[in-house]
Amino acid sequence: MSDRINQFTESLRLNLTALEDQLTAVKADLAASRQEDAAIVRSKLDTARKALEFRKAQAATARDKAQAWLKAKEEAGAATLRGWKEKHEKNKLERHAERAEDNAVSAVFFAELAMADAVIAVFEAVEARLNAEDV
Repeated sequence: MSDRINQFTESLRLNLTALEDQLTAVKADLAASRQEDAAIVRSKLDTARKALEFRKAQAATARDKAQAWLKAKEEAGAATLRGWKEKHEKNKLERHAERAEDNAVSAVFFAELAMADAVIAVFEAVEARLNAEDV
């Protein structure tokens, strides 16, 4: 494989590993929350909310890239791509590949946002349960 493909796949692997690590941390926090009080859970919830807000600021860029990819994909149908390949139109194929890579990065980013939302939902549920048990 080319260096560019290796760099791209390594970058995605690192992002997916970070997602996996985040999920593992949430599992550990969830297990620990059984012994924690509401203040600690609220602290973790606040931290998760701040992390999500930071990531949401980047969401518009990712959304724009995803929309650009969909447009490019529609414009460059399978027949067009075959034509570019047959005519050795490397520049057009390179641009298409770059847009496909951007789309993959955006998809992973949106998975990270969904994970952040899930973390918040988990801590909100734990906090609600702790509040219910305190009464």
